[in-house]
Amino acid sequence: MNIALVNEFFPPLVTGGAELFLEALAGYLSSRGHKVVVITSKQGGKGNPGRKYSKTRHNIGFMVVDECASRYRTALIERKEYKIGKATLDGHPLVLLEPLRFMNISGPVIKKVLIRHSLLPEHLIVIHDDLDMTPGALRIRRRGSAGGHRGVQSIIQNLGTMDFIRLKIGIGRNEEMPSEDYVLRNFSAQEMKIMKEAIMHAGDAISSIIIEGVNAAMNRFNSASKGPPR
Repeated sequence: MNIALVNEFFPPLVTGGAELFLEALAGYLSSRGHKVVVITSKQGGKGNPGRKYSKTRHNIGFMVVDECASRYRTALIERKEYKIGKATLDGHPLVLLEPLRFMNISGPVIKKVLIRHSLLPEHLIVIHDDLDMTPGALRIRRRGSAGGHRGVQSIIQNLGTMDFIRLKIGIGRNEEMPSEDYVLRNFSAQEMKIMKEAIMHAGDAISSIIIEGVNAAMNRFNSASKGPPR
């Protein structure tokens, strides 16, 4: 057990005495390996809030979480800083989360939700778009740096660790358009056909991570580097 990390996520360990310590420890142990938080993350973080962003390339992660909510037959309830829903997949309790802050300041929201549900960063799956991957391609990573993505950097800074799973979805680039403009444009009709399939496969990847484990999911989905697995 990483005591420094547990102390960060459970302040009662150092301030509240034995009773609160045991309560926090029980929550920690009951959650290990059993709960997963699925966070939408664009361009390395979260999506951007607001209707005008809902169908943009930057918000592909939100589309995947919506797909998961539909599959697991749960509604996402809007709170002040996020939308959240709870579900169960093959006996594994899930928390589906869509932060409503802009991606580069979404880390505090994620940390707050993890603490509230007695979860550690290792229970986190962050979904985000990737400009350097072929449109529709999927790639799962167990951990890693932010790679220049401000959203992921916000998560790392607030959680104090890079040890959380990421599911990246390729959106490609347009060399004639600045990246900051490209990611905030809607998908074209032709692109949307590809991305709809990618969203379905991303939902499959999430299920695979939860049920089969991250290694099995990586072997299955990362091998299809040119697009969604068949």
